[in-house]
Amino acid sequence: MRILVFFFILLILVQISLAETKLNQGQEITVGDHIVKVVSVGANNVIISVDGVKDIFGINEPQILNGVNIEVTAIFYVEEPSDRYINLDLDEEIISEGTAETSVCGDNKCEQELDENEDNCCKDCGCNSGFSCLNNKCVENECNSDKECWDIINRDFCMNYKCEGAPKKCTQTPITECVVNDRCCPSACIYPDDPDCPSSKKQVGGESVSSGSKNDTLPISQNIAGESLFKRLFNSIKGLLGKIF
Repeated sequence: MRILVFFFILLILVQISLAETKLNQGQEITVGDHIVKVVSVGANNVIISVDGVKDIFGINEPQILNGVNIEVTAIFYVEEPSDRYINLDLDEEIISEGTAETSVCGDNKCEQELDENEDNCCKDCGCNSGFSCLNNKCVENECNSDKECWDIINRDFCMNYKCEGAPKKCTQTPITECVVNDRCCPSACIYPDDPDCPSSKKQVGGESVSSGSKNDTLPISQNIAGESLFKRLFNSIKGLLGKIF
């Protein structure tokens, strides 16, 4: 019975040893497309490099270094450096560099399978309605359309209202162009070039002058003709009364 138990334990030890790789200090081994090298062996940890990239490993602390999954299962530290060696477990998993797909925020592709979303990458995924992407963060807008900006009480018709920017907000800029039927007469516009200007705002001697009100729409010639007719009628009535009295 004892012999069977001994052989059983021996078999387990043989299987464990077959699953591990023994490397002396300074020795290297090829794993897939990578070169794994034991740079230095210490009493409690070792320095290992994969294709020149180094890191420190403790016992039974597996980690991935430059595409290779490495676990140090035993450290044999002696006084003579050339006799120091370690056991490495390289059979669990080998990851070749470049095979793992990674998320790249800013490549104009919203890769939801790589956990990209509006919270961590609005550069690619955008934002929900009512929000704008600013510095890769979704920020709430102050407005969402131009109508929200100009559809207000006491609107100034000589102001141009826009909802713009990131995040979006209402902006106002003075109207300077002469536009028909926009209910605005900019300072540089005159009648009749801009029908929204009062008829009294005309070009005289190279300068625009304004007198009267906007409702004064009769041409000057008609005003003079009307005044002469009234004066003649008044003089006729005055003459007639003079003859009677």
